[in-house]
Amino acid sequence: MFPKTIVFPVATLADYRRVIRCRNLRPLLTGGLGGVGLPRRVAMFYGDRPSAVPGGVISLSDGTRCVLVHHDGCLKAVTGREGAVTVVWRTDRPPECAIGLDDGLIVMPAEGPARRFAALRDADGQLSWNEIPLFPSLPPLMIVRRDVGTAVSTLPVMTLRSSYTTTSQQLGDTDRAAIDKAMREAYIALSDSALSRGRYIQPVVARYRLRGDGGRVLYTSAPVIVAPRTGLQGVTATLTLTGEGFRQCGETRLTATEFVTAIEYTRTPDADWKALVRSVELLVSPQLHPLSAKLPGHTRKSGASATQLTMTATLAGVDPLRGYAAEGTRPAAYVAAILDNADSALLSGRPADDTLGELSRLSAIMDMSSASPTAESALAVSVGAPHRFTASTVARSGDLIAWGGLRVMPFDGYSLPEMSIEAPAAQTSLPTAVRVTMHDGSSVVRTAVMSGFGEPSLSPLLVYPSADAVEMTFIAGGKALTVPLVSTPCGRMSYRLSPDLCPTALTEDRGGYVVPSASPRCREYPSAVAVCGVASPLEPVAVSYGDGMKLCALLPAMRHSNSFAVPSARFYLFGSGGISSMTLTDNRRRINLNLLDSRGVSSPLAVTPMAGGVAAIAGGALVTVTGSRPATLLDNCRATMLGWSDRYGELWCIGAGDGSDDEALVTSPDGSVLYTRGGIGIDGVVSGSAGMMLVGSDGRLLDPSEEEDGPVSVSHVSAVGHRYAPGSCAMLHAGVSGEGLTGRIVLTASHDSSGRASAAVRTLVVSGGDLSHPLCEPVAVPHSHRMTLEVSLSTSCPSKLVITEP
Repeated sequence: MFPKTIVFPVATLADYRRVIRCRNLRPLLTGGLGGVGLPRRVAMFYGDRPSAVPGGVISLSDGTRCVLVHHDGCLKAVTGREGAVTVVWRTDRPPECAIGLDDGLIVMPAEGPARRFAALRDADGQLSWNEIPLFPSLPPLMIVRRDVGTAVSTLPVMTLRSSYTTTSQQLGDTDRAAIDKAMREAYIALSDSALSRGRYIQPVVARYRLRGDGGRVLYTSAPVIVAPRTGLQGVTATLTLTGEGFRQCGETRLTATEFVTAIEYTRTPDADWKALVRSVELLVSPQLHPLSAKLPGHTRKSGASATQLTMTATLAGVDPLRGYAAEGTRPAAYVAAILDNADSALLSGRPADDTLGELSRLSAIMDMSSASPTAESALAVSVGAPHRFTASTVARSGDLIAWGGLRVMPFDGYSLPEMSIEAPAAQTSLPTAVRVTMHDGSSVVRTAVMSGFGEPSLSPLLVYPSADAVEMTFIAGGKALTVPLVSTPCGRMSYRLSPDLCPTALTEDRGGYVVPSASPRCREYPSAVAVCGVASPLEPVAVSYGDGMKLCALLPAMRHSNSFAVPSARFYLFGSGGISSMTLTDNRRRINLNLLDSRGVSSPLAVTPMAGGVAAIAGGALVTVTGSRPATLLDNCRATMLGWSDRYGELWCIGAGDGSDDEALVTSPDGSVLYTRGGIGIDGVVSGSAGMMLVGSDGRLLDPSEEEDGPVSVSHVSAVGHRYAPGSCAMLHAGVSGEGLTGRIVLTASHDSSGRASAAVRTLVVSGGDLSHPLCEPVAVPHSHRMTLEVSLSTSCPSKLVITEP
């Protein structure tokens, strides 16, 4: 009778009751375990160790995989299967994160503004990188007024109802109402006359916009007011009363200077301008008509003689005792509403409306939302153009990009030339500067040179695009002017409006030009998120302060092809406060966050996308999230980095990240497979939808999705209890096959699971040989309750190594 075979499990660490060690062995589809190969070396870096860039595995438009690393003071790109290395950008510090776009990538530096690079290939297919200016410094333009004619209308001859004397100060109510009606009709006729010829008679708010290739907006200038020299026109008329009781009112003319808006260069366009700018748009508001249908006009005595009485009539809506644009007036209210809704209020093209149409548009602008600023709206202003932001993490989901952990850099301010509306010609160049002071004492400075112009006159409207600004100082040559600023109702801008709507001169004499010092202050929003469209990846469409946790990573949520409805674009947020899901509602303008797991995530390397969801090391546990359902895969996970190998369906849990821990724990998403990988020495990992790459401690860049033969040591230890009688004979079956094997197979016996007081029962030594069939050896079973089989082998052909059960 043949002895019975001792059956040891050929399984991974998932069979934790019987398998003690499973190193460099993964399950085979045909059953048993097979040796793992070495991750294929893609590139080798010498000198300083390379560091992985979060988000730095991207796919270029031609499908080429590109891996970003920081090495020797450069951001480098490793492309293609052969690992061609090209320098993208020289920077001393590793970038915070990067995101791939169809034509290249955007990099968030550790310091300074975001940078965008396009991937270019020459005729030989060699890759190079060209930086695309995101915030080009272009010579400013000046919007000016050009007077082109005179508009005229008349108040008809009228007979008044009441009689008056040389001591009368006012008209009676009936006569005043008649004069108001005549003034309104004459004013509308005056304005319509100019509008019919594409001209203005009243101040307008205007700005220009520079566009580049594909209509991309390069720059939008400061809103300014272009106004007649006298401010408002056609708002007063001098009435001459004669005859018995001064009841006869003669014909009275209203006149106004017609003007158009135009753009002038303040400096000769340079090479950057010619290379980038494709068109200039002039955007103009409706005229700031003071006319009101609800308020009465004013008449007052302005002179008298024995034969005539002179009265001055003022258009309904104009207060003759206050400035035309003083606080509380209609023009002042129009300006504040226009600034808060500039994108809707300022339009390109010639004026198309008549006067009543313009009044209707002004009324619609006043009705637009100008709610008081909130924390979210203030953040939206801070990260929106022309301000700039960087981020510590980024993710892309479909046509949306989410940036997290924001750092906001304030706009340097609008230049003095673009806030001027007139300047005399001169044969010299004029240096200018604008200093904007914020409420916290910080400041920004913008300088510019005006070529061929003398001292300019500033717009009646002076602005900075943030409610934080409290003061502006303008310097042109040796002249200066300092003005206080107030915030618009919804906090989009701070501004100063001249009450008379006239151009503003620089009145302070400083003796010479000195550039003021700047002390800008960046603001950190570690929990904030900004969502942008791929077409405009740095122009947020929705922002959120987040839930107060410090963000360390963002990942896109998986979209399931069997869904019957198209879901909102979704992301996962990982940070000190746990794991949250993020959805977009209200036509992608509102961000909603939902906390899924409160265990904190401390590193951007501790998260990865995986099949059907995401994974993270949260609170010392390995957590997976599918949809909105978190699950704990491993309660105790000491790893600091995660990566996902899509080819093998494996989740890599990597140790300290300094090369000192040679073991990586590898598991399947459901935990049914669990083994360790060793002999690699991993310093870093970068994992994303385009794949996973490992950074070796010896400077190698490794691709774990492709394995190749090389020196590999495998180990498998399993234990089973038994009931063999002491001294009985049993058969040891070691189902090991392979080529070039070196090592040993050891059977030990012990009395308990701890392995104490174990005794070697059988040792099989393999020395550089091939095994083509299982090893079978009879053994005498000693007095014991548990037997352990340890397989420890080295081979240069791990793909040939197989361990099977009998």
